Amino acid sequence: MSAVFVATLAIAAFPAQTGAGGSMPGRYPKDGDRLRCISEGYKCAGAGYRYATVRASGWPWQKYGGAQASYDSYGPHNCTLYVAYRLEKNGRKKSPGWSDNAGSWYRHISRRRVNGRPAIGAIAEWSSGHVAYVESVSASGITTTDDNYGYNRTTRQTIVWGSAHWPSHFLHLADQGPQWPRDFRHIIFSSRASDGSLARWLVDSSGKRHLIPSRSTYRCLRRHGVKNFGLQPDRIVNLLPAPANRPASCR
Repeated sequence: MSAVFVATLAIAAFPAQTGAGGSMPGRYPKDGDRLRCISEGYKCAGAGYRYATVRASGWPWQKYGGAQASYDSYGPHNCTLYVAYRLEKNGRKKSPGWSDNAGSWYRHISRRRVNGRPAIGAIAEWSSGHVAYVESVSASGITTTDDNYGYNRTTRQTIVWGSAHWPSHFLHLADQGPQWPRDFRHIIFSSRASDGSLARWLVDSSGKRHLIPSRSTYRCLRRHGVKNFGLQPDRIVNLLPAPANRPASCR
C-alpha cells in the first residue's frame, strides 16, 4: 500500500509537536487536555461521517479513501479522509487539485490561509503527521474531532491554549466562524457599548469574563502583570463568554 495520504499511527491519535509517539487511551496528557470521546466506530466524528456517507463523497473518497485508508469492522479510517469529508460538507465541493500526507497540507495552500489562529471549521495540522477538524473555539482552547489511520478510532478532544499538544498551525479552507487572534486567558481587553462608552474586562485563567469596575482595579491588575490587549472589535468580543456576575477584583 502506498504511504501517501496516511497519518502516523500513535501520533494520529494524540499528536505532539515534537514528533514523538503520542499517548495511548487512559494515558493522555494531563495538562488540561481532555479526551472527550473515543470510538472504534464513528461515534465521535461529526457531520454524519461513517462508511456509507464518506464512500458516497466526491473528491475526499477519491483522494483519501479506498486503498489509502486503513480498515476495521466498521469501515475505513484516515485522518485526511475525515477532514476532506468535512471540508466538502462545508462547501468545498471541488477537489483542491492536490493531495498529500497529513502534516504537509500547508505546503499546498496560500500563506494567507495558514496561520496560528483557530476558527470553527478550520483544519488543525501537526507537523508530526496529523490533521483534525476544529469543532469549537473558546477562551479555554479548542475542541477537535478526527479519524486515525491504523489506530482505527475516531476521537473528540479538547486542547487548551498554550498546551504542548497545540497544533502546529491551522488551515483556513472552509471556515465556519471568525479566526481567534490569540489566547484570551488572563488578559485585559476593552469593548465599546452601543452608546459609545468604553468598558474594560478581565478574562481570568479559566476563560471567564469579569467587568473591571474602577481605574484603581485596572491599575492593580496591570501592576500584577496582566497584559492589556486594548479595544477589541465586536466580532471578537462576541466570541467570548458572557460576563460573569462578579466584577474583577485586585489587591
